[in-house]
This record gives sequence, structure tokens and C-alpha cells, in this order.
Amino acid sequence: MAELANIRGVTLVELIEKLGIKKSIDTADSTLVKYTHRRQDAPLGRFNFSYLYFISLESAVSENRVTLIKKKIKFMFQLSPLHFQHKGEGFPILCLHGHPGSSQCMSVFTNSLSQNFQIIAPDLRGYGKSSAKTNFEMTQHLIDLETLLEQLQISRYLILGWSLGGIIGMELALRNPQQIAGLILIGTAAKPRSNHPPISWQDNLYTGLAGIINYFLPGWQWNIDTFGKRSLFRYLIQRHTPATYQYLAKEAVPAYWQTSRFATRALNKALRAGYNKLADLSQIESPCLLLAGESDRHITPESSQETAVHLKNAAWQCYANTAHLFPWEIPHQVLTDIENWIELTRVC
Repeated sequence: MAELANIRGVTLVELIEKLGIKKSIDTADSTLVKYTHRRQDAPLGRFNFSYLYFISLESAVSENRVTLIKKKIKFMFQLSPLHFQHKGEGFPILCLHGHPGSSQCMSVFTNSLSQNFQIIAPDLRGYGKSSAKTNFEMTQHLIDLETLLEQLQISRYLILGWSLGGIIGMELALRNPQQIAGLILIGTAAKPRSNHPPISWQDNLYTGLAGIINYFLPGWQWNIDTFGKRSLFRYLIQRHTPATYQYLAKEAVPAYWQTSRFATRALNKALRAGYNKLADLSQIESPCLLLAGESDRHITPESSQETAVHLKNAAWQCYANTAHLFPWEIPHQVLTDIENWIELTRVC
């Protein structure tokens, strides 16, 4: 119990007293606290959690009282509702996925970067395992992330954001400039523009067939040649390799089905309002790396380059024969460029 005692400077005894529980906590059947998302390699006294709750109380405490206690704890500590992955040691990098997406979609970055850095990869509100039950504004993503970082006691960090994740990353940098060591912006823009062609029924048919077959037989070349290259995948990728289709099957498809309608509404509302933060970018002092795909139809490379021009300290690179999902097309090259930029700029 002694190792479980301190929670951000408040002892468990003090917490129990504040909640109005008069029972003793010294017995074997005493109140215990469970933390989720504690890193496996962390000592017992060190916790990284997204929420906490009482898992057992003395029999004298009613079930209704347990519910009340849970609500009070969440209020007292302003715990983040986000599910997240947390791995690696070193300087923190916050990895933010796109739409539709999840933290698992960031594995192309996190699996490699976690060898040298501390990686925090959340499912944004309404995505993956982070639920949303009502409509919300895009600014709620920022509040969720700020709460999560405060819980983890991370005061300075790098941001790596892909697509929507890059937009949210820039918003975080504008709100918390002293905390941001640098920004790595993947296929994104402060004024996102698309040049996606109209979608036909044949596009939807081939996409459905390619997606279903690829889900069960990931990377099957016959499916890639027969349906994949005729599907809407051709606007997301340019290099139709089995490795890229493995990512589509294992990460893109589950993320698509786990994206809530509330998250989609929040994003569409911001885009319909003409989202444009170009004028604010001069406030960002941190070094930035912007990477784009030459054939990106979802957020054009021109809008990405425009963002780089408006930033004070930015490097921009565009990859030939790639599209919006270029990290899945040329993962080794992208990771090498990111690691070289981090070393060159000494951002951490």
C-alpha cells in the first residue's frame, strides 16, 4: 500500500478522507486503486494512466457510493478520456494520427522512434478506443491532449502529426509555444486543400472488393493488380506494393470502422467553416519539418509547401511517386529523413 500511496502529492489516506470515507484502510480488505496504461517496464511506484478507479471497497460501502467515488476522482484529477500507447525512453514525442485513424496507424513511426525516444500515441476523441458519445468541437482534441500530457507530467515534447494530426499539432504549438520543442508535420497543412476527383460507383465497387479481399489476404498481388489499382486506393497511394497493402489491411481498415460519426462531424464542421491558420503560423518559433507526397489528392503538396513558407523555421520535402499515405509507401526513407532532421536541428 505504501507504494500506491502518492498520487500527484496527495496520499491515499488523504484522498479517502476527502471523499468522506471513514473506514480504516489498514486491513487486507482495504481500498485499492487501479491504474490503467502503466508502462510495463515502469516500477510499481511510477504510473502513466488515462484513468483510475477503485476496484474494491470494504463491504460496508454501498455500490452507489462506489459510483460516486469514481466521479469524484475523475473530477479531482481531470483525467484524460483518451486511450493511448506509451513506450520507449528518452525525450517525449507526441504522435498524432489522422482521419480516419488511430494510434495503431502510427506504428510505422512509433515502432522505430521508440528505440530512442519516449513515444505517446493517443487515440484522439472519437477514434480507435477513445469513445465519443456526443458531438464535440475540434478544440476538444486540444483539451484532451493537454490533460493527457499533464497527467504524464510531460512539459516539453516534440510533435509528430500526420494529416489531421498535423493540424492538431500546429494548434497545440499555438496554444503552448513554450512546451513544443519541434514539429514534424506529415501530409498536412494549415490551410488544407484537396483536389480529389469525383467518385464514381465503379470506384466504390472496386474499393469495396479490394478492401475486403485485402483484409483477409493482405498484400495478395492478384487483388492489388485486379481491384486495388482501380479502386480509391489509387488516390491514397502510388506504389501498390504488398507491404503497403499490409498496412491498409492491418491498420487502415480497423481505424476506419473505429472512427465515430461524432469525430467525422467535428472535422467536417471545421472544414466547411474554411479552416485556415496560415496567418497565425508566424507565432510558432519551434523548428518544423514538413513532408509531403507529390501526388497527394487529400491534402495537396502545394498547400503543405504554403504552410512551410508561413512558418519561421521550417524545412519542406516532397517525395516523388507517392500520395497521402506515403509513410506506408516509403517508410524507411521517411524515418531516415525524420531522424536526420532531429539530429541536425538538435531539437531534443
